[in-house]
Amino acid sequence: MRIRLNIQWKLTLWTGALLALVIGAMSAFFISRQKGALIEEIQKRGLSLADTLARNVAEGIVTEDVDSVKHTVDSLMREDYVVYAVIIDKEGRVIMHNDLDEVGKAYKDSLTQDSLRAEISGVKEYTLAPGQSVFDIAAPIRSGSERLGTIRLGYSKKAIDASVSKAREQALWIASISTIVGLLGAILLARMIVAPVKALTEAVRFILRDGSLGRRVNINTEDEIGELAASFNRMTESLKISSGKLTAARDYAADVVNSLADSLIVMDADGMIRMVNAAAEKLLGYTEDELAGKPVKTLFESEAELFAGASLEKLLREGSFRDYGGAYRTKEGEKIPVSVSAAVIKNRAGSVEGIVSIGHDMREMLRLQAHLAQSAKLSAVGQLAAGVAHEINNPIATILGFAQGAVSRMKADDTFALPFRSIEREAIRCKNLVQKLLMFSRRDNQTTEEFDVDTVIEDALLLAKAQSGVKSVELVKELGSGGRIMGNKTQIQQIILNLCSNAIDAMPEGGRLTVRTWMEENEGQPRVVMAVRDTGTGIPEAVRGKIFEPFFTTKETGKGTGLGLALAQEIVAKHGGAIDIISAVGKGTTFTVSLPAVRAGER
Repeated sequence: MRIRLNIQWKLTLWTGALLALVIGAMSAFFISRQKGALIEEIQKRGLSLADTLARNVAEGIVTEDVDSVKHTVDSLMREDYVVYAVIIDKEGRVIMHNDLDEVGKAYKDSLTQDSLRAEISGVKEYTLAPGQSVFDIAAPIRSGSERLGTIRLGYSKKAIDASVSKAREQALWIASISTIVGLLGAILLARMIVAPVKALTEAVRFILRDGSLGRRVNINTEDEIGELAASFNRMTESLKISSGKLTAARDYAADVVNSLADSLIVMDADGMIRMVNAAAEKLLGYTEDELAGKPVKTLFESEAELFAGASLEKLLREGSFRDYGGAYRTKEGEKIPVSVSAAVIKNRAGSVEGIVSIGHDMREMLRLQAHLAQSAKLSAVGQLAAGVAHEINNPIATILGFAQGAVSRMKADDTFALPFRSIEREAIRCKNLVQKLLMFSRRDNQTTEEFDVDTVIEDALLLAKAQSGVKSVELVKELGSGGRIMGNKTQIQQIILNLCSNAIDAMPEGGRLTVRTWMEENEGQPRVVMAVRDTGTGIPEAVRGKIFEPFFTTKETGKGTGLGLALAQEIVAKHGGAIDIISAVGKGTTFTVSLPAVRAGER
């Protein structure tokens, strides 16, 4: 297991170790010097003492004053570290010894012989017994020029070593105490040094953790750490200002991007999505996190290679393209027509960083185009209807009048009764067709008024109920809007009757017809919504785009003019509303009409 030490402990341990090493080295050096100085002092003292006593003992030897010589030896044994004192004559015979048993013996050892030959005092290290070394100090004894013998003193090296050991122990105690005091000082010093560093570290951690650049370090020392703290505070202040500017610029750019009404997709050079704006999320039904990292080609219905393969290479080579017609595929699988423009993103060095793509939702444009085409078609039909209706209205009225007159005077079993009734029925049908044609001519002016939508629909459903009862269709009313609009009652009723009639015809085996109303807000504008839903056969997708065209019908010949839905759409458009259809083959159809409502304060 690896032990992690902070800088305070490292500084303390390194300082303590260095202090212990220095104190230990100095202690060893001074002990060694002390030992050497002690030995040198003892040797000097011994030599001086030996020379002095050699001069003093010479007279006693000459006069053979044994007591005087013995007194000299006894006085030597009282000296520190002296273990023996011996006086020998020039032949090596012991004249006096601290051990009286040695007196009279003749020493023939090399040390004795060397001391007898020596003309001056000297010191030699000598092993007296195993484990007992001595410094043997010898000085010649003379009487005038005559050599009388030698005085030898033995200083115990072991006693000297004991003194040195005692001094070493004292030095070790002093060194230990000094080391402990030094460690305490090192700890205090480390704290003084590390505390500001810790403060700086905590400030950095706070900034990294919370992302806030408002943290300041209060260190006012007049040294490098104080200067570092001041520089840190200046740096964070500068970063705070720069970060604020960067955040403002980023937020502004994000606001601009998210304010775009068109979908924006940013991808890398390989066509992988990096980001999308709010409009793209709303249009596609995905969140940005769901799309990030996915290939952009998966968002297109049939233009999968728009941002891949040769198309991508061409875009990277040419730099941009505009108004490419395609279609998005939403999360729910809906196909949305879009006009796509894209451009390559390059950095200052000219390298490709990615691609930005903008898709404009074309549904409203296509709806407007279809509406314009429908309006143009209806206008042409209206112009034709104006002339045709005017030309055939009077002949039809004449034919109908004579037919009705003839039928009224004929008996039921008259041979011509059936043909004249057929003429009457078809004349009435032609008259109704003329009335419908006049709706397109815009010459059939209608008055407008404010009215309750639910009440008007309720009146229209009285007529639809009779037809539904005959066809075994259940009529369900859910009228709860309570809304009022400005318009023409008759035309609104005509819309409901046309839609109900078509719904009933779509349920030849019976079913349920539901008419529902409610209120809703659309871009701050209150609207009354009317829905007519059946459980009939449904409308095939192939013909849904044609159902609002004049004279288009899926009914059998003679059962429909193909003008009902075209008239409904025209009436809705005149009232500033919209009509939509949702249908599933075999499940039924729902027509939804949305009309602007009158606000309570506008009445």
